[in-house]
Amino acid sequence: MNNFNTELRSITEDIIRETLTYGYINKTSIHYQLVTIYNKYYGTNPGVINLLNLYEENLLINLEVLLDLNEEINDYTGEDQDHLVALSWDDLQKILTTAGMIGLLDDYNGVTDYRDLTNNILNIGRSLEISEDYDEIATFITMNYPDEEVYKSWQANPPDPNTSRHLDTMDGISIPFDDIFEVVNSQTGESSMMRFPKDPDSDDIGNIANCYCSLNVHYPDGTDTNTGL
Repeated sequence: MNNFNTELRSITEDIIRETLTYGYINKTSIHYQLVTIYNKYYGTNPGVINLLNLYEENLLINLEVLLDLNEEINDYTGEDQDHLVALSWDDLQKILTTAGMIGLLDDYNGVTDYRDLTNNILNIGRSLEISEDYDEIATFITMNYPDEEVYKSWQANPPDPNTSRHLDTMDGISIPFDDIFEVVNSQTGESSMMRFPKDPDSDDIGNIANCYCSLNVHYPDGTDTNTGL
């Protein structure tokens, strides 16, 4: 985990604890903290702007859930709010994930799995690396196959097929390299336009976080390459 991800995680833990302690979501303060860390590490990178916007939106939803469902969560866990404030990051994840499993999150649009919040942190850096690698492949294709059609295909690699978001909807889909995938999340039904798996320009965090998919490139001479993206 790079320094940006480490600091973002630390800031998020502080935000969660402050929200639980005071029972109030300070949206202005949260936005300021996220913009500050963004400027510190990435300046004007548009991919990070998009991912942080998605991250902020998802974080606010989860904070709302923690506050609104505090009584229900306490009833289920047998713990009071003071205990929740003292919980570790991983424990808070487990509580909200459990809340989703027992149906407490059904009325909250945008919350499908609390892991989205954590994995978005981890995927911010990875998404940017993948974007740079993708651009290099695109340059290679432009230089070496200027008049020939190169295709790309989506490969799903889920650790658990039963919880996969893209296995049923995206696996094996092939399009011209310069085209954009319409990616459908089979768990939520949401769709977004993406150049490749974990594309930081996506408008749906659910299609970025927890994604184990990769990209294949198919060249005119019959060579198929798994890019590792």
